[in-house]
Amino acid sequence: MYYCYYIAERTGGNPAAFGIESQSVKLVPESMVPSLLNKAVDKDVFSDLVLKLEGKQTSWEAKVLKDSAEKWLVSKKVTG
Repeated sequence: MYYCYYIAERTGGNPAAFGIESQSVKLVPESMVPSLLNKAVDKDVFSDLVLKLEGKQTSWEAKVLKDSAEKWLVSKKVTG
């Protein structure tokens, strides 16, 4: 089982007047999201989302850059 997360902003209407396609959607403020997440991976995704929205580097971007740098250093030592 997996979940889909969406970023949205309600601009009008009544949240109680929902259709079947959105019956299990939770509209919560950002400050409440961590308390609703119960899996480490979901908490990590949310933390990275907050960092990305703030214009900061996410943990996965840091890992990719670190891994790329390490591979470059290894290849540089081997080839040159």
